[in-house]
Amino acid sequence: MNSLTALSLFSGAGGMDIGMRKAGFAVLSNLEIDKYCCETLRAAVEREKADTVVYETDIQTIDPAQLVTYGQKSDTKNKNFCVRKLLTTACLRGARASPA
Repeated sequence: MNSLTALSLFSGAGGMDIGMRKAGFAVLSNLEIDKYCCETLRAAVEREKADTVVYETDIQTIDPAQLVTYGQKSDTKNKNFCVRKLLTTACLRGARASPA
């Protein structure tokens, strides 16, 4: 596993993810609500043989712990787990608090 990891929230078609991978990051999870973008993301994950999990859902409905995965396995042994989990939780709380 790469020592640099990232979560992709509001992923769109994955353009930023391409840059993150080229910069040496392993993108652990994509979160996107648009089904067509998710189709594109899944095709890219398959083409690149990446261990990225694509979640096709609203950010307000997902458990933050689901996003912090690597190859479908819990990443709790990674020393950055707590930091990523806190950041993800903060993002989700912010999204829930924002007016529609």
